Amino acid sequence: MERGLGTYYLLLHITVFIFGFTGILGKQITSSDGGMDSVNLVLYRMVIAFIGLLLYMKLVKRIKFKAGKKAILGFIGIGAIIAAHWITFFYSIQVSNVSIALACISSSALFTSIIEPLLIKKKIDVSEMVLGVATVVGISIIVDAEMDKVEGIILAIISAALAGLFGVLNSIETKKHRPTEISVVEMLSGAFFTFLFLIISGWKIISLADVSSDNWGLIIVLGLVATSFAFVATVEVMKVLSPFTVALSINLEPIYAIIMALLFFPESEQMSPLFYLGAGIIIGTLIVNALIKKSRRKKLKSSENPIDS
Repeated sequence: MERGLGTYYLLLHITVFIFGFTGILGKQITSSDGGMDSVNLVLYRMVIAFIGLLLYMKLVKRIKFKAGKKAILGFIGIGAIIAAHWITFFYSIQVSNVSIALACISSSALFTSIIEPLLIKKKIDVSEMVLGVATVVGISIIVDAEMDKVEGIILAIISAALAGLFGVLNSIETKKHRPTEISVVEMLSGAFFTFLFLIISGWKIISLADVSSDNWGLIIVLGLVATSFAFVATVEVMKVLSPFTVALSINLEPIYAIIMALLFFPESEQMSPLFYLGAGIIIGTLIVNALIKKSRRKKLKSSENPIDS
């Protein structure tokens, strides 16, 4: 059983690394010649992810939809939240940089610790609140020297709040429905609402012909690897790990992403010494959370098997 739990933790951290790379892909696509804006990028990403998930569901797993109309409506609503999360995330990168966007996304753990008790009638976990606040302190230190990028910071924090919300909602749905079933509907729904936003707002819709061949390759990687695979994997681990643990682990995303950003964009992505202090606090919350969860599991096992303890 412990080995199975370890597998879920490994899958989670592989997924977090992939999520960290989405910022690099997003910046490359939106900043390159003939690139696209954040809204169109999300539209293409979700359409490609939907196609990939649908093919996987039908051809590989041969899964049939079993969710009822009420459940599907719930998936559709979550899909809209995910689309808004990605749009604000990529737009934050556009107006600031990968480091700022990813560092602020870490506050999703704090939002999760607030949202989860409200939605699932769970008692507020003091340790989660404290760790969430510690994460925010780490973020504050990281962005202290970047207050000239206020717009990007605000957008990233909004994106983090949306991430916390759909994370909790997905954790509820995975208890009742298959991850692929949930994800397919959410990707289609997100693509629909993003397209609707483009039409209503009068935002320019970038056609297939306007996308460069280089960007097509990056968008496909973003849609299939960094979305289809990573999204289903995240939903899958939520069946075992708590939403807060998942959200807190995703705090490693800015660490991975900022290191990669320095390699890919050394001129625009520079870390100050304060970054390492803030990153240390964020990583520290992950270690403390793991120790707390491990201690609680041991106590639970001891109470279930008093003779063996």
